[in-house]
Amino acid sequence: MRWRLRAAAARASPQKFVRALVFGDEGAELKSAEVCVSILIVEDTTVAAKLLELHIKNLGYEAVTTTSGEAALQALEAHADIELVITDIMMPGMDGFALIRTINEHQEWRRLPIIVATALSDVLNAKQVAQLGVQHYLVKPVDKAQLLRTIRAALAERDAMSIAKTEIMQRLDLDPSMYTTLAASFAELADESIRLLSESREAGCMPSGLALNGLHEAATMFGIQRLQRVTRKLLEQPTPAAPPSATEIELERLADDLRAVVSALRREATAPDPAPATAPDSGSSESMAS
Repeated sequence: MRWRLRAAAARASPQKFVRALVFGDEGAELKSAEVCVSILIVEDTTVAAKLLELHIKNLGYEAVTTTSGEAALQALEAHADIELVITDIMMPGMDGFALIRTINEHQEWRRLPIIVATALSDVLNAKQVAQLGVQHYLVKPVDKAQLLRTIRAALAERDAMSIAKTEIMQRLDLDPSMYTTLAASFAELADESIRLLSESREAGCMPSGLALNGLHEAATMFGIQRLQRVTRKLLEQPTPAAPPSATEIELERLADDLRAVVSALRREATAPDPAPATAPDSGSSESMAS
């Protein structure tokens, strides 16, 4: 039901829907019934959990609240419509770090955006969170405006695997034919990388011939931030020093992102090119005048 409501809102006003969801334009605000994003709160302190829940519902989102990492996993199993997780770090039993690792290792959940909301403001904890692939870190008590910005940024990144053809052509000074050639080259590289990643190998081992530098450069050219992050992480991570499971998770993310890239490139390849502005036909005007 939620997805039907969101699809209806997108069909009714696509530009308004995207701007409200991604940029949060005040003039393009959507009703909660139209968006219906369900957010999982993982917070063991009752008052802090209630504050987050009140803010989230007031902003027009739906909230599922749990008090432990174990309960959060049960909630993810029970609520397939959860689209974002906000978790504390210090909790009894399964803490936030363990919860994030478990989510990352789960095929159906690892694409979920995660926000950490914690009283721990030290650099070490922030660095540990970043190493787990979580880019959004809030210090409690959470400011409502900052919470809204962070939620929208996290949701936007989840859906950021899109190719802005016109913007790329302008930035790289390409005509449509040149763009098509470049996009085809990127798609070929992505397809070959997917093939290499699908071949049998020892867990955590980098596939022989995988062109990470080339993928990172192509992702930079096309402005695909998510692919840039995962390729950079793999390039900066010495394979022998990293746990095999951690490297394997990143390689699986890379394969998922590359499939999305190929799909987006092919989708853009079939999209019509922007129509160039045409000057009035002076000859026709003269003929009509005569």
